[in-house]
Amino acid sequence: MRRFGRESWKMNIDFPIPLQFAAYIGQHQGFAPTADAGAASRVEAEWRQWWDSLPAVFAEAQEESLRLLKAGERYPPELIANIFLDPPEFERMANWPELQLLCRSYWDTFHPEWNREKMRLARRQVEQHRELGVQKIVKECARQAGHKPRPFRLRLDCTCWPTDYRRVVSGNHLVLGIGYLDDARIDNLRALLRWHIAGLV
Repeated sequence: MRRFGRESWKMNIDFPIPLQFAAYIGQHQGFAPTADAGAASRVEAEWRQWWDSLPAVFAEAQEESLRLLKAGERYPPELIANIFLDPPEFERMANWPELQLLCRSYWDTFHPEWNREKMRLARRQVEQHRELGVQKIVKECARQAGHKPRPFRLRLDCTCWPTDYRRVVSGNHLVLGIGYLDDARIDNLRALLRWHIAGLV
């Protein structure tokens, strides 16, 4: 996770591994990632439940881990297990038996591929943050609102698939496909961030 901002506001950009793994499975299985498309099979229905729950669950677990670290407490192993659902056996997914089998079959191929891809994406993320000018966006939104920026936090999770994915998890939490990180779409991303930041400042 990378954090940007000032004392009064923070924007976190992350590529959560559980979300990337779920995306990897969905892409390879041809699953539909949106709720308006009906699940074609039991395993797709199980995957959809998992996919839909991951952003909020992972964010909550990360916040709890940060709280514990600040308090000087050890990071509880059960938090990591809850996030990753115990790879490579995925025993915590026993209630989703068909999805559990898929996770076991894909983990060994996903992990090395993701280790290579995440470095490239991290570099691109830093480059684009400079181009976006988030600090300027915050100032402009606050000026239009007629007051100094109020304290806020904005979390942006990126997923490798679908590349054009867009989901509002909450007022300060978005999930976007990595297509939004392309140079050609920087204006789209800037406008999207402006719209959300305007509601937070």
